[in-house]
Amino acid sequence: MKRRVLPLLLALSALLLFVPGAAERGLPPPTIPWESEPAFPPLQPDSSPAVTMPALDPLPPETTAEPEPEIHTITLSFVGDCMLASLKGGTGSNSFNYYAESVAPTHFFSRVSDIFSADDFTVANCENVFTDKALPETPKDHSPAYWYRSPKINAAIFKVGGIDLISLANNHTNDYGKEGREDTIAALEAEGLIWGNDGRPVIIEKYGVRIAVLMVGMWGEYRVSALSREIGRLSEETDYQIVYYHGGSERKYQPDEWRVRASRKLVDNGADLVIGSHPHVLQPMEQYNGADILYSLGNFLFGGSVKDDRFSVIYQKILTVSEGRILSEDYRLIPVYEYGQTYATRWQPFPMEEGSDDYRSVIAFLQGKADTPKG
Repeated sequence: MKRRVLPLLLALSALLLFVPGAAERGLPPPTIPWESEPAFPPLQPDSSPAVTMPALDPLPPETTAEPEPEIHTITLSFVGDCMLASLKGGTGSNSFNYYAESVAPTHFFSRVSDIFSADDFTVANCENVFTDKALPETPKDHSPAYWYRSPKINAAIFKVGGIDLISLANNHTNDYGKEGREDTIAALEAEGLIWGNDGRPVIIEKYGVRIAVLMVGMWGEYRVSALSREIGRLSEETDYQIVYYHGGSERKYQPDEWRVRASRKLVDNGADLVIGSHPHVLQPMEQYNGADILYSLGNFLFGGSVKDDRFSVIYQKILTVSEGRILSEDYRLIPVYEYGQTYATRWQPFPMEEGSDDYRSVIAFLQGKADTPKG
């Protein structure tokens, strides 16, 4: 503001100097107040005591809280023997092959597919050949002997039913020789299914945890040494090792003594879980040295017959994991009927009603509290 007033006053002073008669009339020249006296009184020294600000504590260094590690579960479902075929590829009115032509592929596992879709991996044993060729049967050195095959299209039943991993380590994979085996593998791979066999373990991975599944035939205790070496080799690259084997006597509710010894030795030599198949009926489970052993899961979807005792089970292994480590493990048993008692429910496994007499009988038998699953 001062800068604006000063030029104005100077201009007025100059104007008065040129006003006619101003000097003659003795008018004093204009003065600028702040030129003749200070606009503000001079500053006086402050005699009040100095104020000292208190010292401030230093701020703590910024820290970033470590996030809590995420915890996940991995659920693997195992089912027993599956045979999606008829004896020698037959197509009679009572055969599986004939039935499969009359229903959609989704029919067969439709009443358990919600269980399989909710897990992470589902594992089944396939006891037949998929081929569209009229191949000759491979000779067998025992009697009675059976051969099973069906069209390659039937491999889709596994896929749409929620099965992920297929074992070919059984006594029917070679029913129609090398060509039949190759056709079977091609049919499974065309559906995007993962398969394993003797000498071809499957390794799956989730949440940084690697799981090995050895799908093998075990027809005698002599196999333990080779399988133990394979378990040891796989333990160097995986976090959990499962043996899913085929062997033993058929139609017996109790496992052969040699199978008990062999299964326990596999655990002693590093197996985390051992599951057997081939007896075609349920056999008990046991917990040995920290591992579950399931001696037989029975039949599950068995196109070769509808005359079994119908009792089967889905065994689920549940692993709790975090940051690539296994924190704990548990299991779940889901008793099922292998098939319904009407034509419309043939070859269609479905869960037993929880708490029913049959349900309790199966659980009691698997836990070693009953002689048979029938109560």
